[in-house]
Amino acid sequence: MILYHATYETRAKEILSAGVVKSTGVIRNFDTSSTYPTTEGFVYLTDSFPLSIFYGARVIPIDSNDQIYIFEVEVSEEELLVDEDEIGVMSIWPRTRELIQARSPFLWNDSLEILHSVRVKRDLIIGVDVKRYLTLPTDNYVYSLGTHDKQLQDIEYASSILMQQRDSSTPEQIDRLLRLVDWTVI
Repeated sequence: MILYHATYETRAKEILSAGVVKSTGVIRNFDTSSTYPTTEGFVYLTDSFPLSIFYGARVIPIDSNDQIYIFEVEVSEEELLVDEDEIGVMSIWPRTRELIQARSPFLWNDSLEILHSVRVKRDLIIGVDVKRYLTLPTDNYVYSLGTHDKQLQDIEYASSILMQQRDSSTPEQIDRLLRLVDWTVI
């Protein structure tokens, strides 16, 4: 199954250098001091390209100029697990909580359908599981407003729209961005 893993530039360069998206031994943005901590031992994935942009933007340190990196991965459905962490985050919304509670047992496919998020309990290998990636500017990224690079302006605009919307991106917005950027095959 094709899914996406998002992170910020500093971490992405570590991933590309090491050749692996690690499930353990990484500094988590939402650690045990967070209201909704990220559980160690998993790599988190989404089936939603625009949601991956949202997640990527969410983990960038505030004082960073890093770009977002979106990794496209392919993993077997048998490896997919419910994203228990995202259940906690999204259960604050009554409608989402009702949808989750209505599914018993709540399975990985329910996690994708309702939360658009799953996890795997292993590292993902660059060139094997991780097929390609792309980079996107962020709201934190400082570009000259006077730039004459029309394509760069278009990419910034299209990605900023998707960064700000968790679930309400239109197919047109997604298509516009994907026409402007190039994937790097690994």
